[in-house]
Amino acid sequence: MTCGLTSLLCEHVYLMCGNYIRFYRERLMRRLKKQRPSTVIFEEIKSLNIITSLVDTIDKTFNTCTLLHYCSSVSFIFLSISIMVSKETILHSNWIKSTTTWNFIIALYRFYKITMSGASIYEEGKQLKKVSLGCFGDVCQHLNTDSNVRNESVQALSLLQSYMRDVCLMVTGGGMFVVGKHIFLAVANAVVTYAVIMYQLS
Repeated sequence: MTCGLTSLLCEHVYLMCGNYIRFYRERLMRRLKKQRPSTVIFEEIKSLNIITSLVDTIDKTFNTCTLLHYCSSVSFIFLSISIMVSKETILHSNWIKSTTTWNFIIALYRFYKITMSGASIYEEGKQLKKVSLGCFGDVCQHLNTDSNVRNESVQALSLLQSYMRDVCLMVTGGGMFVVGKHIFLAVANAVVTYAVIMYQLS
């Protein structure tokens, strides 16, 4: 019960943070296109500092919890595979099969949800870094009549891009790995390898 509640808490906090970054990114794009970047640059850098601090606080608060959930989910997955490929007669009763299958599905679901919610922060962070680059063309196109204004805007966007390059928006599992979609491939490779080895040894 406690494990399920903490898993839901981590998931929803990560989703909330990812949605907040997405909302800020969309608002930033609108502001940079409608206003002169040089007039809002320092305000936006201040907002980025707040977002970075928020993500860091969330990561420090929940990274151990996330790591434990990954450990428990992966352990359930490996345990389920061990039971499924085992040739022991006692492990092939209908009750054992149904329980193992149910635990396997739950473990996969928990693994998927926590990964996708954490990955939303990482993916939105990458999209945020592309905002100023995407606005360079618009600035050059719409402000080509006033070279001074255009130069100020380009310099402001360059400053924003330089600052964003150092911003790292992500959550981790115990500070050891970044929570992102790449985890699916890593775990899938490990699970397939483990299943093949266990099948050959059984």
